[in-house]
Amino acid sequence: MNWTPDGWARLAVLIRSERERRDLTRQQFADLAGVSIGSIRTAESGTAPKGRWPTTFSKVEQTLGWAPGNMRAILDGGEPVAAKGEQEDPPAEADSLPRRMADNQIRMAAADLARDAARFASAVQQYADGVESGRAASGEAHRLSIELADLLRQAARLDGMRDLAGLVE
Repeated sequence: MNWTPDGWARLAVLIRSERERRDLTRQQFADLAGVSIGSIRTAESGTAPKGRWPTTFSKVEQTLGWAPGNMRAILDGGEPVAAKGEQEDPPAEADSLPRRMADNQIRMAAADLARDAARFASAVQQYADGVESGRAASGEAHRLSIELADLLRQAARLDGMRDLAGLVE
């Protein structure tokens, strides 16, 4: 690992700006990626990690929707590339106002879903901790099941929006 400090700083800016574009805190993003908040701080610090390539970076790449190996490519001066199957910016010929509006609505709905999923994951963890310590609140499991049903409705709505956006020229 002999990339320049400027490369690491650029990577950090791209990671942070994408996280903020999704309206996620570091903790929410860490929860979604399945890594520690310290890993996110390191990735956003612009400081080269000591030793070997951090294994958590592939999880961060995946959560950002970037293709595998993208971080290394960015350090080499490249630009972020979406993973296969991830939504990319539409080609210029499909760049009509209705299409841009549909894509924007999908991005906002996806960010809302990611934020709500992170909150739900935190609530489930708190409930599990409460059960483990014997402090689980009465009715908490019912409340969590209602929140899960709402998340599933949001996900179905997002899928429907993506289907409809494919019809917009």
